[in-house]
Amino acid sequence: MADKGLTVVLLTKDGGPLIKEMLDALFRQPGGFEVIAVDSGSTDGTLELLRSYPVRLYQIPPEEFNHGLTRNFGASKASPGSRYIAFLTQDAVPMPGWLPGLLRPMEDDPEVAGVFSRQLPRGGGNPILRRYMLEEWGQCGGPDRVEKKLTDRADYERRKKWYITFNDPSSAVRREVFEKIPFRRADFAEDLMWARDVLEAGYKLVYEPASTVVHSHEYSLTEQFRQHFDDAGALAGLTGAGSGKGRPLGRLFGKLVKDAAYLLRQDMPLHKRLGWLLYMPFWHLAVLSGTVLGLKRGALPDWLVRLCSRQSRIKRGLYKTRHK
Repeated sequence: MADKGLTVVLLTKDGGPLIKEMLDALFRQPGGFEVIAVDSGSTDGTLELLRSYPVRLYQIPPEEFNHGLTRNFGASKASPGSRYIAFLTQDAVPMPGWLPGLLRPMEDDPEVAGVFSRQLPRGGGNPILRRYMLEEWGQCGGPDRVEKKLTDRADYERRKKWYITFNDPSSAVRREVFEKIPFRRADFAEDLMWARDVLEAGYKLVYEPASTVVHSHEYSLTEQFRQHFDDAGALAGLTGAGSGKGRPLGRLFGKLVKDAAYLLRQDMPLHKRLGWLLYMPFWHLAVLSGTVLGLKRGALPDWLVRLCSRQSRIKRGLYKTRHK
């Protein structure tokens, strides 16, 4: 059993080559901990690979998978001595120091209910995505620690998206809190729902860049649209966004300027820079259109939601693997 009382819960399905990299990096972390994997229908060798590591493996039918309830199931299998539960997706590769950084805020402050890691983009991928992860999305790839507690209700309502940001591709929760406030049944955004629930119950959350994983997705433009449709739809339901206010097209111009300046600073051949400059408006169009339509998700007919939603397509088995 873990010397710090930690259980790591992995959710797996057809993990491919990255899952071995993740497992090797996980078991290089210091200290003792137990690992529980919940697999929902792998057919690519993932099960055989998991059995070659010191992992307790549970299997569920693919149709029973739920982002919230499946994580709760994995946590329920933790040994009695575990004081903390960490959640890690099959494609989030821990960096050195990941585990101490993830646990330290909860060890130092009993009011901290959950901690989530910094996510760095994989090398050699989309430089536009890289810029956003590192420079725009502060509670994703940003270098600065963020501690959040609900002390000003008006500010919380005004900036709820900032407050409830919590990313469980790599996160840890205090077990005694999690047993009182588990994840809700959710096909998506279970981490944001949980963050809202624990903040409104009076606990703190911490974004801790000292704990780092490598985790990013190179989506096609169509998948980029679908992912942002789901992201925006979830946020609209949780924050009340979607009124149509704001000037997204006006903000887009500033983003394009920053992207272009970033691309021109990159050490890459000229033809690649020009290629990404030409790709850039289409990437933003996919993000913007998915976001705008996702904010109106509640008013859309079911057939259109099924067409636009990436999570709906995953649930219907239209993707072999599952990413978050």
